[in-house]
Amino acid sequence: MISDSVHYDKNNDYSFPLDNSMFTKELKSNLSRVRLYLISFIPGESVLGKVCEMRIDAFQKLVKNLNKKIFEVTCN
Repeated sequence: MISDSVHYDKNNDYSFPLDNSMFTKELKSNLSRVRLYLISFIPGESVLGKVCEMRIDAFQKLVKNLNKKIFEVTCN
């Protein structure tokens, strides 16, 4: 889930900040965050109205952050 709400960001280690350099098109908000505890796997063909795609290096950074904070696993 991507959110631009700062309501849950106070003392929240489970949000990953996003910026425009991570995507193929600009985001709607400069405050966008991924909520790491709300990630689910959905096949790409199931997504309707896809706005843009995350760049591979940014996605890898997100996955490393997810592993570290949610699963407490370090990846090389």
